[in-house]
Amino acid sequence: MGVKIIPFTPPPKAPAPARRPAPLRKAAAFIIGLCLLGSALRAQDIGVVAPRTLVVKAFDAVSCAAHTFVVPDRGLNVHMIVYETTGVISSISVGIDGSFDGINYIDVTPGFSTTFPIGSNFAKIYMPFIRMRIYSCSGAGTITAYYSGSWGFDPFFLGSSPLPPGTPFPCELRANVSVAGAGDTAIITPSSATASVVLCHLSFGMTLATNVQIISGTGAACGTGTNTTYGAAFQNLLALAMNLPPGTLSIKFPAGEKVCLRVTGATTFGGLALYTEQ
Repeated sequence: MGVKIIPFTPPPKAPAPARRPAPLRKAAAFIIGLCLLGSALRAQDIGVVAPRTLVVKAFDAVSCAAHTFVVPDRGLNVHMIVYETTGVISSISVGIDGSFDGINYIDVTPGFSTTFPIGSNFAKIYMPFIRMRIYSCSGAGTITAYYSGSWGFDPFFLGSSPLPPGTPFPCELRANVSVAGAGDTAIITPSSATASVVLCHLSFGMTLATNVQIISGTGAACGTGTNTTYGAAFQNLLALAMNLPPGTLSIKFPAGEKVCLRVTGATTFGGLALYTEQ
């Protein structure tokens, strides 16, 4: 009996899945890359999506000696330190350092602050690493200092119109803020009866929390023609860092009027005001 041989026929292969068109593949890869990049950017806090500020106590009644405080990275470009000393201090040197690698630091302030019992210093620069420094101190006493920082008060980008490099900083005048006790204290005096003060920056730190209001007027401490239309009092403050870019948010005071702070509590504090005149 013969054997019939039936040749084997392999089953047909399933059709290969259609490949996405090249543009879709490229778009998908681009979106995935953006997601990964976004995670890295969030981790480094690079870029500006909203106004940011930071106020921390850098030194709390530390001894009269050299000290360093590294600021948490928040991508800020305006830095301020205000401090108060107690006891018998004969000399002090306070400043701000910046670094690109966290190892090699340079001083980024216009000069060292050497005033006491209250003093301040500031820097307008972006660097990934910022630290507050008490470079030296002589005497027997303590030092308490606050750091305040913010983003956006950039001398090359004020309001909606960027200024070209080399343009003079519009708020070129500086006044030290020094207040002792409750009441009204003048912090800025215009150069003439026709000059109007334009406030661009105000920052300070206090020994005790209290309420503070910005006022203006004439007389020794804005006691004549007092103007209080610059907002209600800040409540229970220990420190303040307020940036008011010229042309957008700056406060312009009436011609010839001083700028004063109205304080309700028995506290002392120091800080810095940057302004111009018109």
